[in-house]
Amino acid sequence: MMPISDLINYYGPLNDDVERCLVGIETGEDREYWHRSYLRCLCTFVEARVHLLKMELKVNDHLIDHTKLSPEIFGFLEGTEWSVIENGEIKSRVKIIPPADELKAVIKILGSFYPKLLWDFSSQRWSRVKALYKSRNALVHPKKPEDLSITDVEIQNFEQFRSDFLHWSASIYAEAWGEPEGHP
Repeated sequence: MMPISDLINYYGPLNDDVERCLVGIETGEDREYWHRSYLRCLCTFVEARVHLLKMELKVNDHLIDHTKLSPEIFGFLEGTEWSVIENGEIKSRVKIIPPADELKAVIKILGSFYPKLLWDFSSQRWSRVKALYKSRNALVHPKKPEDLSITDVEIQNFEQFRSDFLHWSASIYAEAWGEPEGHP
């Protein structure tokens, strides 16, 4: 399994991209561009971290004990679906799961082993996740001109989510092993 320092090196540059976008927003030049870039970079950062956590969760006795996992959870961690085609051949394909649902599943899996890591999915914190991906989806698939605009208030809410996410991410290793992970 990847050492923690390698994990940080893997997704740390994505966090740096988010920081650069915040600097761009503060300069005041081409704010719409920086707002949109910030949203795309933050979503990429979160999705990369969730992907790495799924990789870590696949390793038995790394973060969790696999003897306590259901076949459904193993299937989720593997990320593949199986089907049988007409000639009887078994085919696999990557299962696409919406990013917010993937994050929710990872939180739930970790929370079942470490209750302090579980989020309340009816909380303000989770509503920020939903707002983040709603804005990202509107940006990527705009249906009206307003979908291309991200407000300063939205950026503030997304920054609150990022702070929560970084804190939660750092606390995973403290819960599992008693050692902190450095923030990216």
